[in-house]
Amino acid sequence: MGTVGRSLLLMALLLAGRDEAVGEVASSLALRASYCLAVAKAQEAKHEDEIKRSNGSGARETVALALRMARERRSRLERYLEGKSVGADDDSSDFATASKRGAQDVESCDRDVKLAPYKTCSDQCMTQLRAADQQLICLSSCPSPDACRRVKSCLEKFLP
Repeated sequence: MGTVGRSLLLMALLLAGRDEAVGEVASSLALRASYCLAVAKAQEAKHEDEIKRSNGSGARETVALALRMARERRSRLERYLEGKSVGADDDSSDFATASKRGAQDVESCDRDVKLAPYKTCSDQCMTQLRAADQQLICLSSCPSPDACRRVKSCLEKFLP
């Protein structure tokens, strides 16, 4: 094989690798979106339940804001996944695993934040601040268990 032939072969291999890398990044984003969609759905259900149980307390405004944000995230993630032809009920193992992990992480986070080191910070945010948006900012700066860190990553703007 001559120099030109080797160059063409090398270029073809590089381009093939580039397409795989681009596909892998797209797949990675879709998996993260699937995880975060499950997180948003679990948070939405949790906040709806909290609103039903609240008795007009001041925390109701904070929960209503969190609910609205979860609904907006869910809607945005659903639109993204629909555009990528990934259905919410996609049973492919990777997407099902990501979705299952998202729901589990919300449950673990809810349980773990009630432990002493995490609860102290969140209690201070809720009692010392009155405005809902200030409470949410304060809560986001509190230390978090691992599951909560993964759930918080869904708040980042990662979609194109």
